Amino acid sequence: MKMQLELGSIATGRFYEFQQVRIGAMNRIRNIVFRKCTGLDYRELQEKTKLTKEEKQYLKDYEDKKLKDKISELEREKKISTDDYKYMKKMFELLDDVYKKEGECKKLVETFVVKEPVWTGFGEYVKGMGPLTTAMLLYYFGYCEKAKYASSLWKFAGLYPGAKFVKGESGGFNPKCRMFMWRLGDSFIKQRSPRYRPIYDTEKARQLKLMEEKTDNAPTRLGHADSRARRKMIKAFLVDYYRITKTLTDQEQNKPYVIEKLGHTHFDDVLVWLEAEKKKSVSELKK
Repeated sequence: MKMQLELGSIATGRFYEFQQVRIGAMNRIRNIVFRKCTGLDYRELQEKTKLTKEEKQYLKDYEDKKLKDKISELEREKKISTDDYKYMKKMFELLDDVYKKEGECKKLVETFVVKEPVWTGFGEYVKGMGPLTTAMLLYYFGYCEKAKYASSLWKFAGLYPGAKFVKGESGGFNPKCRMFMWRLGDSFIKQRSPRYRPIYDTEKARQLKLMEEKTDNAPTRLGHADSRARRKMIKAFLVDYYRITKTLTDQEQNKPYVIEKLGHTHFDDVLVWLEAEKKKSVSELKK
């Protein structure tokens, strides 16, 4: 890995560390304030699969940007002591500093990522894949120099059947990479990535049909069906990432088993899709 990528990966790691500290602290404060104001547990509400209209409004009313006003309101109504109010206010000041550091790391990461071929030649055309996620992909996989097959990326990210991380034991994969890939998949779904969201939608519909028909190896619950669909989408993305990075760096490539042995033909799809996206981008700039 060249030095710039190594330095960039350090900055990326620091960004996520600052982010996790901020999010964790804000969630704890939010839960305290929420209980004081409503008598409900915010965490339990978040875990519910179906929310009433009133509950949805609760979640919206306690976003980060509204918490300071909520705390001031609690202090005025004597629901928390003045000392507790001052303590929380000080916590917010500390978190503001963490947020500032987070932003500085983000800018630092972006300065190196936007010059990388995998961003200029692929990432910037993929909805749901920003500079930070590109930096993390480079951190975990580089330009796939060590990956003989696309399935090598699946294995490293714990996307193979039965992958389960047990603390203190070697699970054969990187749990942090696995978590990151699930976050990236979530981004594709929420931002309705034109290339990857359809893979998720099609597979989830198929899995739900298997449940309905009670076929062999059908998912046993909705969450299981969702996980299978997400896994298929992420694996498809990693095949694309392998294909693109190997092509960009003129490395030898090996086709996945389903293409080499089973006759599937989608290995080159990403190159065709990418060329179309580039032409579309040029066309839009001319308008």
